[in-house]
Amino acid sequence: MERARHYASRQLWFAVAFVFALAQLASCSIDSSGFDGQTFKCNTAEPCPAGFTCEDGLCVRFSDPDADLTMSDANTNDANPNPPDADLSACGFPGQACCPGDVCNGGGCCDSATCVASGSDLNDGSLCLAGSSASCGGDGEACCANFGCDSVGACCVAGTCVANGQDCGGGYGTCTDSECQSFGNFDCGAAGSDCCDGTPNGNGDANDFCTQSGLVCTGTFMDQCETCGGAGQPCCEGGVCDAGGCCDHDPSNPVCVASGGSCPGGDGVCLDGGCQGGTCGKIGQAECTTAGCTGAFTELDNNVCVPCGGLDQECCDSESHKYCGAPYVCFGDFNDRTCVECGAIGQACCQGDLCASGTCSFFNSMCQ
Repeated sequence: MERARHYASRQLWFAVAFVFALAQLASCSIDSSGFDGQTFKCNTAEPCPAGFTCEDGLCVRFSDPDADLTMSDANTNDANPNPPDADLSACGFPGQACCPGDVCNGGGCCDSATCVASGSDLNDGSLCLAGSSASCGGDGEACCANFGCDSVGACCVAGTCVANGQDCGGGYGTCTDSECQSFGNFDCGAAGSDCCDGTPNGNGDANDFCTQSGLVCTGTFMDQCETCGGAGQPCCEGGVCDAGGCCDHDPSNPVCVASGGSCPGGDGVCLDGGCQGGTCGKIGQAECTTAGCTGAFTELDNNVCVPCGGLDQECCDSESHKYCGAPYVCFGDFNDRTCVECGAIGQACCQGDLCASGTCSFFNSMCQ
């Protein structure tokens, strides 16, 4: 009965006819207004990447100053079938070099001269969180990547580690051996269990989540939590695979191909997140013929793989709703869902309809 109620609650989700006011971008970055492989919005106070100039708030290629911005769905291959093989940005996005001053876009962090997305682990064991390094994994701290918590039996609940035996919060019950258990014996978040509902009020668009380290919420077995990231395993949230692997989007439930392994359908060898020896599927590259956009935190837009999951960027695809790297949440109407800050009064509710200040409105999933 509880499981049926859990799934029925997901069907209550409806359109939120509300455009959330986004903070002005502090640096040049792609946003939800559309992207055609040649132009994107920018802040005129900051220079555009090499090969671009900022005109009327748009980064425009020197070779095509009148390039047209055509609106398209970020997940639909519906544009020019032969786009230029353009470097969208020489720096600043996940997997690319850090921009001068160790700057990364979308709340990412510069880690050993390479940008990583917000919500990703750094080489020193800390977490990239909204552009800064943060301690992660300890009880009461932010979860490390892929729901990572250190203490035995701890639960990662909506981005925060909860000690074994403590209240998961948000009506999810008690953390018991890395799983949230509530009255009625409804359990969620551990391997083989149902995913925890990311939008219990039914209004937001945050993805469902797991509470045990190293898992992803996948639709392979009716939205259950499964081990992710290894070769042949489901891709982790954000399309992340271990050790430079490629996320193969050919199957209905994307799976990881190991770096050095064979991509599907003649797409060649996976190398550092891209098939064809690393020449397709990553940010700024064309999609791979069969595997699609294989790099971490990428979405397809007009036959070009563009960033997703960072602040003010498109939300990444997920098996349930949409994914944004911590501490952001997916919010907006059907045509304009982006990753935004959450949890404060006047902001969107965070994953799990939780607020750091005030309470989450049942009517619009805003903190009030």
